[in-house]
Amino acid sequence: MKRLVAVAAGLVVLSCATPDGADLILVNGQVYTLDEQQLWAEAVAIKAERILAVGSNSEIRRLAGSPTKRIDLEGAFALPGFNDSHVHVDATGALLTGANLLDVHEPVAFTQRIKAASGPLVLPGGGRGERLTGDSHQTAVSSTV
Repeated sequence: MKRLVAVAAGLVVLSCATPDGADLILVNGQVYTLDEQQLWAEAVAIKAERILAVGSNSEIRRLAGSPTKRIDLEGAFALPGFNDSHVHVDATGALLTGANLLDVHEPVAFTQRIKAASGPLVLPGGGRGERLTGDSHQTAVSSTV
């Protein structure tokens, strides 16, 4: 049964190929797929800025044509489709356990949200306060200087 599933998966990957192949392949990586049936893969093929296929090195190499750019990830981690170039993972966790103030735009609502928070409350600070004051960052800096 496992062999049948493996063959079927390979055929699915190969059926995604176009005659002129992928524009880019990434091989020899630790590719996290978020697919419960196969959480990890080795390689990714990309065509016209879209993911063409995710699979083993051998499956993805078959999708390469002569103009295909090839990148050896040398064991590096890859998360296909994840394009956030600036993320604070620890802050995301704080949103789940603390007072999420991202959607608060008025001082009264800000105070209510903090009072409603349960358990030990840590409020990391940062960013601009224009949502609460109505002032832009530039106005606040100009008035201070």
